[in-house]
Amino acid sequence: MKRKCTLLIEGLILILFLFSCTSKEMKKAKEFMDAGMYEQAIQLLEIEIQANPKNAEASFLLGKCFLQSTNTRKVEDCFNRAILLNTDFKNEIGSLYFDKSLEQFKSDDPASATSYYEQGLKYNPTGAEEFAEKLYNYANESSETTTYPEKPIKIFNAIIQISPNYKTKIAEKTYSLAKSFIAKGFVKEGFEYADYGINFDPIHIKDVSDLYFNYANTLLISLNKPNECIFYFDKCLKLNPNRKIEIGNIYFNQAKIYEKNNESTLLLLFASKCNEINPDYNSWYLKLSEKYKPKISTDGLLAYYSFNGSSEDNSGHSFNLVNNGGISSTDRFNQNKMAFYFNNNSYMENNRGVNVSSDFSISVWIKPDISNNYSQPVTVGYRNGDNIRITYNPRNSTVGFDAWLGGPTGVFSKTTVSKSEWTHIVGVRNGSSWKVYLNGHFDNSSYGSSNTLNNAIIKVADFIGVGHFNGSIDDIRIYNRALSELEITNIYTE
Repeated sequence: MKRKCTLLIEGLILILFLFSCTSKEMKKAKEFMDAGMYEQAIQLLEIEIQANPKNAEASFLLGKCFLQSTNTRKVEDCFNRAILLNTDFKNEIGSLYFDKSLEQFKSDDPASATSYYEQGLKYNPTGAEEFAEKLYNYANESSETTTYPEKPIKIFNAIIQISPNYKTKIAEKTYSLAKSFIAKGFVKEGFEYADYGINFDPIHIKDVSDLYFNYANTLLISLNKPNECIFYFDKCLKLNPNRKIEIGNIYFNQAKIYEKNNESTLLLLFASKCNEINPDYNSWYLKLSEKYKPKISTDGLLAYYSFNGSSEDNSGHSFNLVNNGGISSTDRFNQNKMAFYFNNNSYMENNRGVNVSSDFSISVWIKPDISNNYSQPVTVGYRNGDNIRITYNPRNSTVGFDAWLGGPTGVFSKTTVSKSEWTHIVGVRNGSSWKVYLNGHFDNSSYGSSNTLNNAIIKVADFIGVGHFNGSIDDIRIYNRALSELEITNIYTE
């Protein structure tokens, strides 16, 4: 009996000795983790697990260290071992992944953030709402401290994917941001928030249309920027067509003022907009346009094509016109069945070409086919696979102007264009600046790049590639210089 007691005491002493040793390792590992010294903590935790393989907490902490270190390959092995030993760690592991996802959102790495979120959801499915709340709080804070809406909007998108219940809350927030940004002078950013909010919750459509209307009036009356105000009146009308008569009257009254002041370009611009809104003004507009027909400069005009039969470059060369009634590898334009290019599909000679690393302009009228959902860009410039293009994106009905020289460079509109109506698009490169103009005025929603381009020669060509453009195209002009806003307005009102 005495011997049995002695053995029992010795066994207890040995267990206490081993436990005290491993406890020291665990304690020191946690200290290293608190200090962010994960590699040192990993070494101690591996010693602990080797001595005590059933220590679930050690496996959990080791996985946590690997998650925070550069070695992420062993994370899942550690977490799975911890759960086998103690299922209570599942929720904690999910929370770790959610925290890591939030960290990646803050670092502007949405792809990694999504991956970590999905891992977190696997371990803790009920934690999604709590994570969405954390993500919303961060997006809310960051939207107040930055003038760049892109990042907060990406996060808002992620929140809605996680929990659609946030749609109304985010709509309220983005509308509030829109008003605040516009009041502070960050107009483009403010309207980006305004447009974003109504995309998924229409609660503020009328309010946003009022924002566009009021700012358009400010530009016209207070700031004397008539060309810019049209963009905002157009946006207002798309959101609230009931203001057609009101805005039509504004255009009409302004046109009368410009006529009295002999400002023929602005007269024709506002008269044409008035005519667009209300066809009752058609005869009035036609008389004005005949009387004040704008003079279109041919300075720097390299090539011109019009569907009325006028087609030539500045040396008198004619365009070929394909009109065989079908779509083939050489006939990519569907509506009106036309493709267009220079004689023999040859490049413009060097003395008549334009280097796209210098200034140039492309003007074209385009009407996409409303019955077709897929369309390639209208390519009006081409050389050895490098395209200078007026683009139409059928997925969101937006247009742009770019150069594909090893990658897209240019400007793209966020404004939607009607598939059933003609739209005048002008792309201008001026120094390092790229701009797109829609229907006679600068497109304030446009965004893009000002990268320096490699050399290429502009020509007019059918689209070389898969697919075809569905729609009509007319009045193509290519200049080897940057057109002014006045000239663009003249071309539009002509």
